[in-house]
Amino acid sequence: MGPEAAVNAVYANKIASIEDLDERGAFVAAARAEYLADVDLERLASDLVIDEIVEPEDLRSAIATRLKYAARRDRHFSSRHRAIPPV
Repeated sequence: MGPEAAVNAVYANKIASIEDLDERGAFVAAARAEYLADVDLERLASDLVIDEIVEPEDLRSAIATRLKYAARRDRHFSSRHRAIPPV
């Protein structure tokens, strides 16, 4: 989730309660900056939380490629002689 959507989702009531537009804009900008400071994409990638960053204009082709590879994946387990695995 990007900083715009995250800040809007988390602080929706607080943003709506601020009536001064300048103060609202300053609050939203500060919350987005705080969100961006906390998110470390390299750490998330090393923890295998994210696979890659896809630009919006390339999203459709990236999803199509992943679905193409997923369709070829063998999801059948081997047939076993024993129903209960050893402990």
